[in-house]
Amino acid sequence: MDYKHNKRLTSTARALRKNMTKEERKLWFEFLRLYDVKFYRQRVIANYVVDFYCSKAKLVIELDGSQHYEPEAQARDAERTAALKHDLVFTVVDKPTCTEDGWGYAQCKVCGEPFFVSGPDSEVISLVKAENQKAVADMYTKTGHNEKAAVAVEKDVLDKDGETVLRYAAVAPTHVATVGYGETVVPVDAKGNYSAYGEEPSGAGRTATMVCPDCDAVVVDSIVLDGLNDAHSSAMQLEIKHAGYLPYAELNKEGKLVKHDGVTDVVYCGVCNKTYGGETISYDQYFKPAYNFGETKVEGATAATCIKGGYTGTTMIYMQGTGLDEFGNPNGYWDVVKYGEEIPALDHDYSVKMADVAPTCTKTGMKYVDMYKCSRCGEVQPDQGKSYVLPKADHAWNLKVLVEATCQHKGLTAIVCDKCGYVDQAKVVYTKVTSHVAADALKDAKEATCTEAGYTGDSVCKWCGTLLEKGEEIAAKGHTPEEVAAVAATCTEKGLTAGSKCSVCGEVIVAQEETPALGHDFKDGKCTRCGAADPDYVAPVVNPFKDVEKSSPYYDAIIWAADKGVTTGKTADTFGINDGCTRAQIVTFLYRAAGSPEVKADTVNPFTDVSKDSVYYNAILWAVEKGITKGTTETTFDPNAVCTRGQIVTFLFRASGDEKVATGTDFADVASGSYCADAVAWAVANKVANGFADGTFRPEATCTRGQAVTFIYRALAE
Repeated sequence: MDYKHNKRLTSTARALRKNMTKEERKLWFEFLRLYDVKFYRQRVIANYVVDFYCSKAKLVIELDGSQHYEPEAQARDAERTAALKHDLVFTVVDKPTCTEDGWGYAQCKVCGEPFFVSGPDSEVISLVKAENQKAVADMYTKTGHNEKAAVAVEKDVLDKDGETVLRYAAVAPTHVATVGYGETVVPVDAKGNYSAYGEEPSGAGRTATMVCPDCDAVVVDSIVLDGLNDAHSSAMQLEIKHAGYLPYAELNKEGKLVKHDGVTDVVYCGVCNKTYGGETISYDQYFKPAYNFGETKVEGATAATCIKGGYTGTTMIYMQGTGLDEFGNPNGYWDVVKYGEEIPALDHDYSVKMADVAPTCTKTGMKYVDMYKCSRCGEVQPDQGKSYVLPKADHAWNLKVLVEATCQHKGLTAIVCDKCGYVDQAKVVYTKVTSHVAADALKDAKEATCTEAGYTGDSVCKWCGTLLEKGEEIAAKGHTPEEVAAVAATCTEKGLTAGSKCSVCGEVIVAQEETPALGHDFKDGKCTRCGAADPDYVAPVVNPFKDVEKSSPYYDAIIWAADKGVTTGKTADTFGINDGCTRAQIVTFLYRAAGSPEVKADTVNPFTDVSKDSVYYNAILWAVEKGITKGTTETTFDPNAVCTRGQIVTFLFRASGDEKVATGTDFADVASGSYCADAVAWAVANKVANGFADGTFRPEATCTRGQAVTFIYRALAE
């Protein structure tokens, strides 16, 4: 409820009582207490409004008068205005069934007031707008059997004796075959074959028994449906397209019997929009007798029951008679072999003890003392023992809180049976409005930080938010210093001095300062601190060979070849500078200078004098594959043969790609048609090799190891 006033109110309490009810006076004094109004013997112009939402009227009180002293101030006017209406939300606790109403409760969205809803006739439903009352009542109204959603029985259901059908599954009616413009229905035997001795089918069907999906009660009984021949013919929807005929026989010119099969009518049904029929009727099948001579059967046999005798049945045999029947088959008849005998009634077998039926909270039970029933028919043995009706069991009552009481509205509690859901309406209780209850969480709680104060939080009512206990301020915690380690400077990166920061919030307390990078300290081509290589460092040349003097014209080439792994010398400390370079050695030098490429796995070695285990095996196969050299014969390479100068420059020329130069040679000993003429010209033009002072190249002179690596050095390294 809402209290409003426009200025301080002073008056005596007695002046208000004339036009107020007891409850209104109580609220008036509560108003005076809340606003700390004192009672003085003076009057002021004032206004006081009490709004009773939903279920109570609004009270407006005017106090009038100028300031003067009188024993009492008179209430000039007390006016009541119409109450607001509840805005109710309805809840169903126990849903209605086919046969029982449901119950639940309603609660006002504005004031929270709860109301018990006992069923569709509950008075609280009248508080809803007239146009909505039926919809609300339907929420609690027993539904009745749901015929619209009824479920069809899918399988016939028999009684306990298995004889009578209680519920039927649907059987679709059908058309049946006819002969002769639809006049004759063709009989079928027990196996469904056309037979002159069979029964005429009707094609009748039936609807399914329909049951309630909620309680399984029968809502629509099954009915028999006419066969489609009758149903659709009466509607003038049968049209004979082709007349059929029955099987027949005739004598041919030779006097022999000729059998003819029949055929059913071809019929169009306008209702089904389908043509059917035209099926063959087998002569032999159609005229096959229903029984075979010598076949036996038992007729009239009935089982004895507890109260009625039975009969064993008469045993009969099918015998051949005289003459032929209308279909040309021998006549037959049933003859009695043995007459049956009467079976006396069995009498009851009262051997099954009657089982007690426990009562529930909705149904009575039964107690059977020394009572038995027949094991065959279930009849209870008369004049034996006693039976007692057991009263309904007590409900398993349990307290169910439907609406919790708060500081703003009443609560609603019901006593409900846990077993059946029944509610004792006499014990539905509206619980009193409670006092304020503190919420679990404190309002506006805030944790203190390093620099800002916190707040313990206010304790407020969990329903209305009224302040119950004000919180307190929490002092700021201050920073928690944490040392930040110094970062050492490196050769290339700056460093940082030690500092400190708060371990809680991360704020810097003592800032770190940069220290300059140290720079590299190179020694022998490497930094002593970080190990980085000196980009300007030139390593001293190490000559591993004692037979290679620094003054030798081949010095740089041999040192380069040794450094690059092109050659390792003849021994660890001798190069063999003036020894002749063999064919195997030169191709090995070239192979290593090319990076020792991998030789194809399927490469075939054609040379008998080149072992797979030799150090120059891959080099020779690679050189042959690249066209740098060939064998001395088809099957020999002659790896140890010493090469001439002309051969060495030819190997280099081929390794470089055989690109001829425009200039020729002026060497007297290198003819233009020589095998090495182009190679010598290329070598001279590219400063790989030179001639001698006498104007000769000496192509047939032995090429030393020193000359060979010098040629390779000039071709590849310079």
